[in-house]
Amino acid sequence: MKALLVDDEQHCRENLSILLNRHCPEIKEIRTADSVDNAVIEIKEANPDILFLDISMPEKDGFHLLNLVDTSDMCIVFVTAHDEYALRAIKCGPTAYILKPVDIDELVEAVALVVKQQKAKYNTLGTYQEAIKNLTRTLEQRSTPDRICLSHASKLQIVRLEDIVLLSSDSYYTTFYMSDKSKIVMSKTLKYYQEALTDRFIRVHRSHLVNSNHVEEFHYEMSELSLSSGIRIPVSRRKVNEVVERLKTLA
Repeated sequence: MKALLVDDEQHCRENLSILLNRHCPEIKEIRTADSVDNAVIEIKEANPDILFLDISMPEKDGFHLLNLVDTSDMCIVFVTAHDEYALRAIKCGPTAYILKPVDIDELVEAVALVVKQQKAKYNTLGTYQEAIKNLTRTLEQRSTPDRICLSHASKLQIVRLEDIVLLSSDSYYTTFYMSDKSKIVMSKTLKYYQEALTDRFIRVHRSHLVNSNHVEEFHYEMSELSLSSGIRIPVSRRKVNEVVERLKTLA
């Protein structure tokens, strides 16, 4: 099968390509596009069997692409960090809907569904409704991701969310501070990870995103948080009330 990966984030495209190559042997050819306009060109040239489509993209989103091309011969797998798009996505009749960070088991299952659809030629109303029922059931049963996949130049690293204490940004780089005192530096923005991670992570400063499970104290006078690793980080003035209220809900 031929796949087209559409995502404006280069790292997301690279990460998904690596996962497909390693875990989905059914995919024999992978192409990528960083925008809707480029995706239209790729679809016309390559005629892919499966479209892995990000929804939230600048200028034109994933839904816009579906209005520009004929996808009747393609299986669509939405890959997005935004769960609120689920209901609208279902109306587009996709094969699957995967949340970022991509879970390997969910990806393998999505590709298996694509293979099944192609073999059975899901063209009738009955089989379409069955596909939608399966997708809806998957969304209803979805559990909160407990890991994140970090793609480096030389390796793919799976990190448990519970082991992340803090994320700090420096321009276009983000440093992960781990519970074992190690650090992982990634060339993505803090905003990217804020959208990809669960609600347990709180943005306390333009440069800091903390795992609320590792917060031990908030110091009102200094407007600082003490974390389980011994690190103390500032909380911006405009974030103080929000952070305090979030921390109270943990009690």
